[in-house]
Amino acid sequence: MHINQIMHTFNKTPNMRKTFILIIAISIFSTLFSQNQWNQIHPYPTLKNLQDVHFNTEEEGWITGNDELESSIMNTNDAGVTWETQLSGWGTPSTSIFFIDENEGWAGGWKCIYHTTDKGNTWVSQAMPNFNSVIKDIFFIDHNIGWAVGKRKTILKTTDGGISWDIIQYSTTSDTHFYGVCFYNELVGTVVGGR
Repeated sequence: MHINQIMHTFNKTPNMRKTFILIIAISIFSTLFSQNQWNQIHPYPTLKNLQDVHFNTEEEGWITGNDELESSIMNTNDAGVTWETQLSGWGTPSTSIFFIDENEGWAGGWKCIYHTTDKGNTWVSQAMPNFNSVIKDIFFIDHNIGWAVGKRKTILKTTDGGISWDIIQYSTTSDTHFYGVCFYNELVGTVVGGR
């Protein structure tokens, strides 16, 4: 049967058109539905409050969480099926984490940012300016330039990979808090927050 004959039959048969439209609708619905499914995973062995997550690939990612005084950073290499604790017991809650590649990352909390260059096997505390705030998010555009934001309108910036951080904005009296930061390049970025 030639294509012209098929199209002629299709146009002359209302049931065939309805069936075809129904098949298309089911295909679109099933595609949309499958993209909206979420699977809950639990990063055993911790039951701590989870604060932030960062994945660089489909398989490898990090989470940070805490209870009142103890923090944890955990890593997965199998898309969250299993998790390994990398750091705990900072003595301060950990609230943010960001990795620029598979090896180098930063994690923040109360008046602190930690840095790793070996996938989180070791974390080193970075020198911080004088401020009293919780770091809620960290974002780097490359290995040197990054920002950290937090409570009390805190915005910090580094241009040397976190060896030093400069206060861009901070207010001891503000009840505005920043919870997220993202930059497109060194000059263009967005900070979000609230009270």
